[in-house]
Amino acid sequence: MPEPLIDSLQFMVSNPGGDLDPKDVVGRDLFIEQLWERLEKQSVLLNAERRIGKTQVIKKMRSMPAAGWKPIYQNLESVKTPAEFAELVYDEVQQHLGTKNRAINWVQRFLEENTAKYKDVELGLKERSWQELINAAMGDLLAARQEGKGRVVFFWDELPFMLQNIMRGEQGIEQTNTLLSFIRSLSDKFPDLRVVLTGSIGIHHIIAQLRKARIPADPLNKFYPTTLDPLSPAWGDALAHALIRGEKLKFPEINAAARAISESVDHFPFYIHNVIARWKDEQRNGGAPEIRAFVQEQLVAANDPWSLKHFRDRIYTYYPDAHEQQLAHKILNTLALEGDDDDPPQAQSVEEIQNRIATDTDRQKLLAILEKLENDHYLKRSPTGAYHFRFPLIRRWWRLHS
Repeated sequence: MPEPLIDSLQFMVSNPGGDLDPKDVVGRDLFIEQLWERLEKQSVLLNAERRIGKTQVIKKMRSMPAAGWKPIYQNLESVKTPAEFAELVYDEVQQHLGTKNRAINWVQRFLEENTAKYKDVELGLKERSWQELINAAMGDLLAARQEGKGRVVFFWDELPFMLQNIMRGEQGIEQTNTLLSFIRSLSDKFPDLRVVLTGSIGIHHIIAQLRKARIPADPLNKFYPTTLDPLSPAWGDALAHALIRGEKLKFPEINAAARAISESVDHFPFYIHNVIARWKDEQRNGGAPEIRAFVQEQLVAANDPWSLKHFRDRIYTYYPDAHEQQLAHKILNTLALEGDDDDPPQAQSVEEIQNRIATDTDRQKLLAILEKLENDHYLKRSPTGAYHFRFPLIRRWWRLHS
């Protein structure tokens, strides 16, 4: 294990699922540097599988911004309408304006939402549309930042959840398309504004529904797409090493233990934290199983401590067609069960998959499902065009539950 990485991390304590101190978000500095460089030119669509640490990365960028940038983070998971989204943005912007501007905006919002009387004369303003509300907020914020010679970037986290909520409402298709088109247009109206849209999976499913409704626009074509992967093996090992020391765990050989922990969970930082936390409890209770066996126990535990069942359940959400659901499960079962448990993921060509799942589905429909499974991070395609599980950990779980 590279000594500089070990020395740079020193001691850390496990915190699976909790908010980390920015200094404890490790192995992401190069990715963050590249993201800031990209934001100089355009807005970004950041895609990542759950548990990889996407939200921790953008929160680190908020806490430790590049020079000249003002980051604003908002979680959109609970937003259900474009109007709610606009109010969330508007109210957040007010926190970053001077006292005078906040007071003026508060009075205007009050008059829009209420009828007041002054000397027996009714006062009131027509309520602005949600688009006008966001435009007003962005204009005020950028004007204030220009005085300080700074630029603004909004981190809108969990965008797919908001879009799914809107899609369920009345006129969901039209409202979703209007909202996405409006977000795309912000860079035209405000050249100094940048947006980072983030989510695990789901955005491409929303776009597919828009196209199915014969809405041909690609509302995110101005965004630079990028994907956050698990930690590199070196950084995964170093994180496990720092956590072992911080939690004062006992292993015969710490380097070998750190490497085994990181490898067994595909270098996902969340799972590394989780293994260390649970191992600490095991040692406190006098148990000390072999690392891979310990991870295996988590994969088969009835209470699903790592919420891995989500990977199976979400197929029913994102593949509403019953035939697609059945086909997706057949493909994943086939690829999961190929070879031995300890073998690397076995890649199979489209022809091999079609033969093994014994279906009369034509090649084009099969390719469409394979493409969806790849976009949803289940599968990865080799340079030869063959498919295999993207993450060995998920393949192991799938084998055990097929």
